Amino acid sequence: MSIVERIKKECAIKNITITFLERENKLSIGAISKWNNSSPTAENLYRIAKYLDVSMEYLITGKEERTSFSADEQEWITLYKELAARDSNLVKEGKNCIDGLLKVYQIGKESNKQ
Repeated sequence: MSIVERIKKECAIKNITITFLERENKLSIGAISKWNNSSPTAENLYRIAKYLDVSMEYLITGKEERTSFSADEQEWITLYKELAARDSNLVKEGKNCIDGLLKVYQIGKESNKQ
């Protein structure tokens, strides 16, 4: 699988188009497809990898970093990635909601001690 094919795969997972990815990363339309015949600059590849939340190594070689997350942790990571792919404001709102839940939990825990 080529760099371009891996980028297309990640875009499909995140439900975004290559054109959208190019626009978001200030690349000309069609720039990524040109990488089938020429190598991207390190800077462009870095921006794409960062945006897609994958490593540059993965885009270049296909080797994925292995981590050991529980099923619940992986589900949270997936939800976070979906939020981030749709709108960065959703991520901020999601963090605020979780912070609020943690505060309510802590207050409830302290109330039960009394």
